[in-house]
Amino acid sequence: MRLLKKKIQASLDAQRRTSERVTKDKHSDQKQVTKVRVNDLAEQPIKRKRMKGRAFTPKIYLQTKNIVTNFGKAIASFAISELAVPYLEKIFYELRKNGEEVQLAKFVEFVNSARGSINNIDNLRALVLEEENDDQMNILHKRVFRLIGEVFIKYFSVNWIIHGRVTYKMIHLKFRYKMLRRIQNPSCFTYLKGYNQEKKSTA
Repeated sequence: MRLLKKKIQASLDAQRRTSERVTKDKHSDQKQVTKVRVNDLAEQPIKRKRMKGRAFTPKIYLQTKNIVTNFGKAIASFAISELAVPYLEKIFYELRKNGEEVQLAKFVEFVNSARGSINNIDNLRALVLEEENDDQMNILHKRVFRLIGEVFIKYFSVNWIIHGRVTYKMIHLKFRYKMLRRIQNPSCFTYLKGYNQEKKSTA
């Protein structure tokens, strides 16, 4: 009888130890999985939550992003239009008085070849800045383009902004004279400040 009790007690002890070992292993595995998941989350980049109807890009950047490109393409389109012909004739006449001859067809060809490449400040600046390594005809074409650009900004840009497909019309109107100053002085045409910066200092 005593021997039977010992066997039963030994069996119960063995079952208890097995149960404790399984429980301990289970907790250990859960801790390991939790640690791995935490590490995985730490390695993943934190994503910003986008609010519905809001963009990550600051609005002032969107408003001023394409101003130079828009003005440049508009000047180029105006320069080869019929509206520009009377002004071009006056410019050609003034150049002719100084012994410098420019043909309308050649100028239109120059603008057409450059119009598609106007997509930033550098491209537009290259069309109005006379370089030392430019040939005489290229210099004259750039000079005419700069002068017709002044005409467009002074007398035609308001109508283009209001009735055209420009998205941020008020911002384009506010930047008219900044663009005019840069067209008139292309050597300083290296940047265009945002309107919010201009409140602090004049460009």
